[in-house]
This record gives sequence, structure tokens and C-alpha cells, in this order.
Amino acid sequence: DVAQHVDLGIGVAPVVNIEWMQKIYRDTSERPYSVEQVRDTIMERMDDYMEVIVPQFHRTDINFQRIPLVDTSDPFSTQTEKAPMGPAPEDSLIITHVRHDEVDLSTIVGQIDGAWLQNEHTMICSGTKMVQAMDIIMTPIIQKLIAKKRAAMAK
Repeated sequence: DVAQHVDLGIGVAPVVNIEWMQKIYRDTSERPYSVEQVRDTIMERMDDYMEVIVPQFHRTDINFQRIPLVDTSDPFSTQTEKAPMGPAPEDSLIITHVRHDEVDLSTIVGQIDGAWLQNEHTMICSGTKMVQAMDIIMTPIIQKLIAKKRAAMAK
């Protein structure tokens, strides 16, 4: 359980079909694999994904999840060996879920054009705003962690 040893847990998780599309694209364009070989690898790793990877997101302080606004229902279908990389940022939404006491999304939502709150712990924004959302949310937390470390080292 590594989560007990971190000061700040961050999860960045595309929905699984986007994740698979990105893997197929990467492995067929940057590595010498066919779509079929990548599909087989994904299937071989499914138990680890379900048992090890997915549960980690429940233990993070902040999760950013990319949700497609275009059809990604069959990430394995492709007419060529060059699979699509997945939806562009403008074809996605980012769901930001926060379990960190120092983050008040009601003050952050107004700083990101077009963002809205789904509830007090969940903010939604365009995929094009993901880096901005990460910066606004995490910079103050990281600055406090650095200050805390410096204070501890000065003692």
C-alpha cells in the first residue's frame, strides 16, 4: 500500500476505451506491434488492471478523468494498422474529483472558463483546460508541501 506513504496522491485516468486507443496507437506507431498483438497484451493484463490499477484511484486525493464526447465504443476496430490516438482534447471533458480538504472547488471553478461544479467535490471542464485545472488546483498544495519540508529541514 504505497498510498500511505505519499503526501499527495494524484490520479490521471482516461476512461478505459481511450486508454486502450492510446496504447494501440502508441504501440503500433512507436513500437513494432500489430493491433492484434496490442489487443492480446491488453487482455493478458486485464486482471492486473482490475486488481491493482483501478483500486489505486480510490486512494488518491485528486483524480482527473478524461471523458470522450465522441464515439469510442470499440477501441479495437481499425481499418489499418495505424489506430487512432483517441479523441482530441476539444472532444473530451475532464472530470476532477477532489478528496483533499485544502481544495475548495467553488473558488476554483470561476478561474477556469466554461467549468462547472457537479457537486462540491466534482468539477467538470473542457479537455482543453486540463493543464490549467491541474495548475490551479495543485500549485498551492505543492507550495505548502515544499514550505513544510523546508521548515522541517530547518529544525
